[in-house]
Amino acid sequence: AVKLDVQSIIQPKIKSYNATIDNISPDSYEENTGGTIQRYYKVIIAFDVNEDDLRWLKPGMTVDASVITGKHSIMEYLLSPLMKGVDKAFSEPVNTKRLDTP
Repeated sequence: AVKLDVQSIIQPKIKSYNATIDNISPDSYEENTGGTIQRYYKVIIAFDVNEDDLRWLKPGMTVDASVITGKHSIMEYLLSPLMKGVDKAFSEPVNTKRLDTP
């Protein structure tokens, strides 16, 4: 899911739209901006609204796109390997003895 915030000179209020990602380029691109190399992927995004709601959009308008990947915080992602290790450390070992052996 993607949230698009569109700014307009005509309408001072920022309009928000929901959208979906249609395509992500398989390779990254590089851009040299003032001695710093920026890497990025080209993404095609489709608005989840009908065309009548988009008739006021014009080329050159500023759009801020936020890709929504889930409801987890960065801290949860960073701590998840540690928490899995803690769960295993405080659990009982599984008995792997075969039943057909004395």
